[in-house]
Amino acid sequence: MKYFINVFRWLLPNFKSHPELSIDKRFPLRDSLQSVHLREHIERCWTNELLASIDTNRKPRFLYAAWRCYGPAYVIVSTCLLIIEFLCALQALLYYYYAFEPRPLFSFALWSVSLLYVVTKHLWKASVCHMGIQLRVSLQTLLLKKVLLIDTENVNFKDLNSQVMEVVRRLSNMDNLFLFTPYIFVAFLYTISVGVLLAEYYRYSTSSILLTMAVLFILIPYQVLLAYRTDTAGKKYIRQNMTLCKILNEYRRSWDEVKAYCLKRTFIESVRKHRLSTRSTELTLYLYETVLFVISLHYTKVVALVFVMAHIWFEEDVPEEKVLLLLAFLEIFMYPLSVNLSRSISLTSEFVKTINSLQDVLMMLDKASPNLEGVRKDTEIVIKMKDVQAGTAPLGKLLCEQLVITRGQTVAFPSKLKPRTKKTLLRLLTGEIDLNDGTASIYGKVSLCSKKAWLFPRASVKKNILSNHFYNSQKYQRVINICDLSHDLQYLPKGENTIIGSKGDHNVDIELAMKISIARVLYRDAEVYIFDSILDLLCAQASNRLLERILKAAIKDNKCIIIFSQRPWLVRQTQRLFNVVYDRIQELDARKEKIESLSDYMETDEEQPEEDVTSGGYFTTGLFTPDFRDVRVDWKVMQNSPMPRSISLADLKAYRKKSVVERKKPSSQKSVTRKLLSAVIHTVGFAMTCSVIIGIIVSSLTMHVISAGWLYICLYQSILPPVIDDPALQVLLGLSIAASILLMVQYYWLVNNFLDTVYDGLISSLFSLKRWQSIERESIIFIMQKLQPKLDTNFTATLIQCLKRWLIYWVSVTMMIVYTPVTVVQGVAMSLCLVYIGKYCSGYVTKLWHLQDELWGIVEKYFKFKDEQILSVRSQESSEKYQSMFYEHMDNYTSIQYKVKSALEGLSFWMGLVSVINIGILLLMGLMTGERELL
Repeated sequence: MKYFINVFRWLLPNFKSHPELSIDKRFPLRDSLQSVHLREHIERCWTNELLASIDTNRKPRFLYAAWRCYGPAYVIVSTCLLIIEFLCALQALLYYYYAFEPRPLFSFALWSVSLLYVVTKHLWKASVCHMGIQLRVSLQTLLLKKVLLIDTENVNFKDLNSQVMEVVRRLSNMDNLFLFTPYIFVAFLYTISVGVLLAEYYRYSTSSILLTMAVLFILIPYQVLLAYRTDTAGKKYIRQNMTLCKILNEYRRSWDEVKAYCLKRTFIESVRKHRLSTRSTELTLYLYETVLFVISLHYTKVVALVFVMAHIWFEEDVPEEKVLLLLAFLEIFMYPLSVNLSRSISLTSEFVKTINSLQDVLMMLDKASPNLEGVRKDTEIVIKMKDVQAGTAPLGKLLCEQLVITRGQTVAFPSKLKPRTKKTLLRLLTGEIDLNDGTASIYGKVSLCSKKAWLFPRASVKKNILSNHFYNSQKYQRVINICDLSHDLQYLPKGENTIIGSKGDHNVDIELAMKISIARVLYRDAEVYIFDSILDLLCAQASNRLLERILKAAIKDNKCIIIFSQRPWLVRQTQRLFNVVYDRIQELDARKEKIESLSDYMETDEEQPEEDVTSGGYFTTGLFTPDFRDVRVDWKVMQNSPMPRSISLADLKAYRKKSVVERKKPSSQKSVTRKLLSAVIHTVGFAMTCSVIIGIIVSSLTMHVISAGWLYICLYQSILPPVIDDPALQVLLGLSIAASILLMVQYYWLVNNFLDTVYDGLISSLFSLKRWQSIERESIIFIMQKLQPKLDTNFTATLIQCLKRWLIYWVSVTMMIVYTPVTVVQGVAMSLCLVYIGKYCSGYVTKLWHLQDELWGIVEKYFKFKDEQILSVRSQESSEKYQSMFYEHMDNYTSIQYKVKSALEGLSFWMGLVSVINIGILLLMGLMTGERELL
């Protein structure tokens, strides 16, 4: 049973059949080198490949690691694809044999194959789409972890930035990799088989073969050209939308000047001009897509028509057997040769380039990984600088003539430095900036603790300390003792397994958060540990005891400690003191000089008061702040928890009452919506608006009813030979065309009037707003920038979908129903099968696309790599915020709501499978009924 469930997961990855995860496994940062969120093992496979390459002294191959990770899934997908293609060929050949040997066995086999084809194709598409998403997101997650945990030894950050940006750009086309790559082999296979069949001269003449191949080679480039024009129009549409947004941004920055100089007409004309060009480009884009759709729909008919005309032109007989056989083979290799072959070749070449780029980036990031290479210990020097010039004057300049720091030394810098100079010094010590002049060497790894403490959201204390590193019980317990966390863990409900952070099980104060941040830094294997003023934020007694234990452990382990502090009693414990005077590093050698000169540039008040831990200024925006606003536990737990000293329960109650009152206030967005609706009704007219809406509803319902009647008559007439010139069919065809045209005309008229009215109403609302109404102005600008292009796209896409639906109803379905089975029961059962399976498949594909959009939203929001983000977790706050926001979003991705959604999808799948089985029983009953009638 377990093996069957695992196989079923590969076929349908969205179906969640795994048990509930424990608390420790809900948020694994690096548990056994794999991610439970994505259920992928790409990181483990890459690490094993690196280790194997070191043992065998060869270059690592990321493509081989990806194959080790995705090999079983790809084999299953390829097998499923071959089954689908075989069913397509079998279905087409059954059409051919059924036309000349009408026996009940072929009829039953035809519809059984059709049912199997629908179910298999649905499973295959679900697996393929989800696997493409998983591949892209897992690769980007691997890249994110490597970038955020980068080691600074021998890493050129300029090259790294450009390469990471290139890889992120290339990964955007990764979704359709599994969908199109196998079609290369399928296309060549079909080309060889069709060439062999057409080479039989006793069935086809040379002239017909040449004409057919000419038509194929003419239509395929035409489709490729249309696809290229569609892509070009799409890019142009995006550029025009960006131009329109730039215009809106320019006017937003100088809105008062626009109103003062009466530039309303100029503004409206410029916006309408770009809007009209955008709309024309958009209509051209969807026109190309519709032409492509129509060509794909009638591709086999066009080729068969040219084939028949060629025989007539050469005065040859055209037997029906040849035409049906040609149609069968054209239906088989139409998509693999015309559309999927070129796209699969381009995607495969792009995939190879992406894998090579990603491999180069990973090799650069893993050059000094602690799991693969040892730390250099051939020298006692850890930091060595000579004639160093780094940074620039506006961004913080730093000079150093001579600096040598050896192992086991403790060094202190005063915190009363220029912020930019201090930032340049930290980046120089971590090796993350290039030198303007001189030489600087860092022997070993650097672990930096930033000034602002931070926590991983929805993670336990243990996971926050481990931070993507392997668990070592002795080392972990030693870090706990150094940071004096054993006493604090006793008051937590679940000890070290207590979930803290945003939406956690327990709230923590700032002092505990700082101790956890320091413990995270000490747990990392490094030669140099840097503490950036975080000890100054603790109370005097706690910081003194903590630094004493850290220095004692560092001397014992022969490590180097560098602290930035403005507290004299902390600086006195270090061995060496450095000062920065006029951007130049100078050392104070004498012990007496060091102690006496502290008052010149440091605060010397011995009795430092305890800090206000509720101000919230010590934490980065976006990370979990242990403030009273983030407490989401019961009152009993809050009363027993170590709350901040200046916060009381009365403050909490007052804050909650205030938040309830604020939520009850009407939002400004509703007023904007009312303004838009009132403007539309006022401009178009209430009666006209209602009549158009009622006309759209009636015409759409009429189109569906007439199409259903058309389908029923086709099924009913399948008992007898099809009569295309039947008056009832002609009437239904005319009514369906008229209803579709009426629907499209009304819809397009309403869209144009509505959108123009929305623009005029928005502009008028902007000019009528007062200067101090910034919230309303921002909401209207947001609608004009973000929602308006979506309205254009959605309305026009709906219009084109109506046209496509109409074409499918009266062309595709009718041509399919011409070769229907013998009995009425089978026809009705097949229609029910098409309706239910079609609804289910369309709904499921829509859910998959929504899932893809959601995941791509994660990538767009959290994978925008910038210069300040391609840095180490230990050195920059942006990386800490970046990583915590990503994991917070991934935690929401695996929340209860997503699990409920997955359970509903699994339930709908089983319901669809049961309906298919019931329809199969109906087909069998219809077959048995047909055999009895024949007897």
